[in-house]
Amino acid sequence: MPYASGETPNPNDYVKNRFDQPGTVILVANLSGGEQVSIRWDDGGRDLPLTPAVEFTLISRASKQAPLAVMQQSTARVNPSEETIKIGRVEVRFLLTSNDSNGSVSVFEVLVPAGQKLGAPAHKNDAYEEVLYGIEGVLTWTVDGTPVNVGPGQALCIPRGAVHRFDNSGGVDAKQLCVITPAIMGPAYFREAAEAIGAAAGGPPDHAKMTDVFRRHGMTMASPPAK
Repeated sequence: MPYASGETPNPNDYVKNRFDQPGTVILVANLSGGEQVSIRWDDGGRDLPLTPAVEFTLISRASKQAPLAVMQQSTARVNPSEETIKIGRVEVRFLLTSNDSNGSVSVFEVLVPAGQKLGAPAHKNDAYEEVLYGIEGVLTWTVDGTPVNVGPGQALCIPRGAVHRFDNSGGVDAKQLCVITPAIMGPAYFREAAEAIGAAAGGPPDHAKMTDVFRRHGMTMASPPAK
């Protein structure tokens, strides 16, 4: 799915939306619904998560700004995107996002209380890998139907396209570091997921709402198992 103006999207393209708001493409992903892009706005507003490229018009192939591949040393600092987001009893602490890594990686910790199961449905990542590293306790990740326990000092890579979920079936809280590459999924996903899960008031979240949230952040909800 190209831009509204017909061209194929590329990183560093300078584009505008239907309101003539300009920005630079920082990520391009080929998803099942076509090409989608993430935009860094000129006005300094929050980066736009993946959105169909057809919603934008190409202004020029060269970014108005300096190439995103070149980071200024003055921007280097520890945990530049620190933010804690709670999804029910699960706590997500962001450390790095696409803003800090030129779109290459996002990094966060996830703290899962003892006995807690994943509130969101099983899903697959359409265009990025997800790497987990155990810090405390044990999480059981079910990947394409196979349970894998990840404990302290252990790492697991979930490849794009693999259906997965996690649960803490143990008696102690579990903490893991999660690395997303490229940085298609960031804090915006967790904020929106928290809102949808919170609105369910303890029941299953609205399927259509969660499907839309997943799609806009580079994921596809898994089909329910056959009965």
